[in-house]
Amino acid sequence: MGLLGKGGVLAVQIPMNFNEPIHRIIKEVSTSDKWKEFFPETRIYYTLTPGEYFDILSELTENFDLWETVYYHVMKSHNDILERYRGTGLRPYRNALLYLI
Repeated sequence: MGLLGKGGVLAVQIPMNFNEPIHRIIKEVSTSDKWKEFFPETRIYYTLTPGEYFDILSELTENFDLWETVYYHVMKSHNDILERYRGTGLRPYRNALLYLI
Protein backbone atom coordinates (compact mmCIF):
# COMPACT_ATOMS: atom_id res chain seq x y z
CA MET A 1 0.00 0.00 0.00
CA GLY A 2 2.91 2.30 0.71
CA LEU A 3 4.07 2.02 -2.90
CA LEU A 4 0.86 3.52 -4.30
CA GLY A 5 1.06 7.09 -5.49
CA LYS A 6 -1.30 9.70 -4.11
CA GLY A 7 -4.80 8.76 -5.24
CA GLY A 8 -3.47 5.42 -6.51
CA VAL A 9 -5.61 2.33 -6.58
CA LEU A 10 -4.68 -1.29 -6.04
CA ALA A 11 -7.21 -3.70 -7.53
CA VAL A 12 -6.98 -7.43 -6.90
CA GLN A 13 -9.27 -10.22 -8.09
CA ILE A 14 -9.19 -13.47 -6.15
CA PRO A 15 -11.41 -16.46 -6.99
CA MET A 16 -13.70 -17.28 -4.07
CA ASN A 17 -15.86 -19.93 -5.71
CA PHE A 18 -14.94 -22.94 -3.60
CA ASN A 19 -18.43 -23.20 -2.08
CA GLU A 20 -20.16 -23.17 -5.45
CA PRO A 21 -22.07 -26.31 -6.51
CA ILE A 22 -19.42 -27.63 -8.91
CA HIS A 23 -16.72 -27.48 -6.23
CA ARG A 24 -19.00 -29.11 -3.66
CA ILE A 25 -19.74 -31.91 -6.16
CA ILE A 26 -16.05 -32.41 -6.92
CA LYS A 27 -15.30 -32.64 -3.20
CA GLU A 28 -18.19 -35.04 -2.59
CA VAL A 29 -17.12 -37.35 -5.42
CA SER A 30 -13.40 -37.23 -4.63
CA THR A 31 -14.01 -38.13 -0.98
CA SER A 32 -16.58 -40.84 -1.73
CA ASP A 33 -15.78 -44.46 -0.91
CA LYS A 34 -15.32 -45.22 -4.61
CA TRP A 35 -12.69 -42.50 -5.24
CA LYS A 36 -11.06 -41.47 -1.96
CA GLU A 37 -8.22 -44.00 -2.29
CA PHE A 38 -7.09 -42.16 -5.43
CA PHE A 39 -7.12 -38.77 -3.65
CA PRO A 40 -5.82 -39.47 -0.14
CA GLU A 41 -4.85 -35.85 0.50
CA THR A 42 -7.46 -33.16 0.88
CA ARG A 43 -7.07 -30.43 -1.70
CA ILE A 44 -5.53 -27.30 -0.20
CA TYR A 45 -6.80 -23.91 -1.28
CA TYR A 46 -4.39 -21.08 -0.62
CA THR A 47 -7.04 -18.40 -0.74
CA LEU A 48 -7.88 -16.66 2.52
CA THR A 49 -11.41 -15.82 3.58
CA PRO A 50 -12.77 -12.32 2.89
CA GLY A 51 -12.55 -11.65 6.64
CA GLU A 52 -8.87 -12.59 6.70
CA TYR A 53 -8.15 -10.27 3.77
CA PHE A 54 -10.06 -7.52 5.58
CA ASP A 55 -7.94 -8.01 8.70
CA ILE A 56 -4.71 -7.81 6.70
CA LEU A 57 -5.74 -4.70 4.77
CA SER A 58 -7.12 -2.93 7.83
CA GLU A 59 -3.68 -3.18 9.43
CA LEU A 60 -2.18 -1.41 6.41
CA THR A 61 -4.70 1.35 5.82
CA GLU A 62 -8.05 2.69 6.97
CA ASN A 63 -9.07 3.63 3.45
CA PHE A 64 -10.00 0.58 1.40
CA ASP A 65 -13.02 -1.12 -0.10
CA LEU A 66 -13.53 -4.86 -0.11
CA TRP A 67 -16.39 -6.47 -2.01
CA GLU A 68 -17.43 -9.71 -3.60
CA THR A 69 -18.79 -10.15 -7.09
CA VAL A 70 -20.34 -13.37 -8.33
CA TYR A 71 -19.96 -14.07 -12.03
CA TYR A 72 -22.49 -16.39 -13.61
CA HIS A 73 -21.65 -18.44 -16.67
CA VAL A 74 -24.63 -19.68 -18.65
CA MET A 75 -23.83 -23.05 -20.14
CA LYS A 76 -25.89 -25.33 -22.32
CA SER A 77 -25.26 -28.61 -20.53
CA HIS A 78 -23.49 -30.46 -17.75
CA ASN A 79 -20.89 -31.49 -20.32
CA ASP A 80 -20.11 -27.81 -20.96
CA ILE A 81 -19.57 -27.31 -17.24
CA LEU A 82 -17.24 -30.31 -17.08
CA GLU A 83 -15.35 -29.12 -20.13
CA ARG A 84 -14.78 -25.72 -18.49
CA TYR A 85 -13.59 -27.29 -15.23
CA ARG A 86 -11.44 -29.90 -16.95
CA GLY A 87 -8.73 -27.24 -17.31
CA THR A 88 -9.26 -25.60 -13.91
CA GLY A 89 -10.91 -27.20 -10.87
CA LEU A 90 -10.52 -30.77 -12.09
CA ARG A 91 -6.81 -30.49 -12.94
CA PRO A 92 -5.44 -31.75 -9.60
CA TYR A 93 -7.74 -34.77 -9.76
CA ARG A 94 -6.99 -35.51 -13.41
CA ASN A 95 -3.26 -35.21 -12.71
CA ALA A 96 -3.51 -37.67 -9.80
CA LEU A 97 -5.32 -40.18 -12.02
CA LEU A 98 -2.80 -39.80 -14.84
CA TYR A 99 -0.09 -41.18 -12.54
CA LEU A 100 -2.11 -44.40 -12.24
CA ILE A 101 -2.07 -45.08 -15.97
